[in-house]
Amino acid sequence: MKERSRSILKLIRNILLFFMPFIACMVLYFHDDPFKVMHKYHDFDSRVQLNETYVGWNIFMNNRKREHFNSFIFGNSCTMAYPCKDWEQYLAGGHAMRLYANAEGIKGIDLKLKALEKFHAPVKNVLMVIDFTTLKKISVDDGYSHILPPAISGGKERDFQLTFIQGFFKPAFLVHYLLGRVTGYYSSSWEDFNTYKHLINPQNNDEENPREKMIAEEKQQYWTKRANDFPQRNHIRDIRQPVIYKPQLMILSDIASILHRNHTSVKIIINPEYFQKQLNPKDLDVLCQLFGRSNVFDFSGINRFSSDIHNFYEQGHYRPLLGRQLLKIVYQKR
Repeated sequence: MKERSRSILKLIRNILLFFMPFIACMVLYFHDDPFKVMHKYHDFDSRVQLNETYVGWNIFMNNRKREHFNSFIFGNSCTMAYPCKDWEQYLAGGHAMRLYANAEGIKGIDLKLKALEKFHAPVKNVLMVIDFTTLKKISVDDGYSHILPPAISGGKERDFQLTFIQGFFKPAFLVHYLLGRVTGYYSSSWEDFNTYKHLINPQNNDEENPREKMIAEEKQQYWTKRANDFPQRNHIRDIRQPVIYKPQLMILSDIASILHRNHTSVKIIINPEYFQKQLNPKDLDVLCQLFGRSNVFDFSGINRFSSDIHNFYEQGHYRPLLGRQLLKIVYQKR
């Protein structure tokens, strides 16, 4: 009997030892809250790349009663080229914030507009910064970097939180997180981590790209030293295949209906791209029919904006100095 009791105790001890690292990591997760999703925050400065939709929505909720937001910028990470203060210059009484997401699709924009309606937020002005990829995407990713908060998706808080716990235990993430926490060093090659701090404006979700400071310091050398990041372009007209079909049309029509019933002034900017691929004219026509030809501005393809390498940080993002030029065109008197 005693031998059996000792065997059971030994088994329990071995089980506890086996699960001890997991338990320790769980304690660390709840203590650190690395994704900043468990508690209320006003500052979203973090070494971990946070869920951008969650951050934007919480900045809206934190400040909406004080700031009285009535104008919103939607789209992907290229929205960083349009700081709120630059856009507000063209808005009569507009108070803006950015509600973007990395690799945003039209479904995400649609759901965010519906959430704003649910919270009775005035939507006086909307700036949609989109491209071929935005129009193509009709679903929302469910990974921890992209999952929508329950206030927008209507999903369960339990499932939302579980997604981040699962993300924390991804081997690549967990190893880098523990290494960074112990050493204080974060490599730029680590996926899901930042090497920079103080990038997010906690008042309106504007984002400062650290490459702007690098350009100020290096000047022309910034592009010369990174020639591999800026491959030669053939400057031959390249038109993308149509991307707006019935699923996309249904979502875009829903967005147009929301904006119409809120009497929203909307402007749509189609991003200039480094590789100068042009949005298909059929897709452009659909956007013009839904939102008004005078409200849709196509800067894709070969033009003076996409041709100037100095307008780009790298292949995927362009700078606020170009954003200001495009806003001037969008809002010039016709």
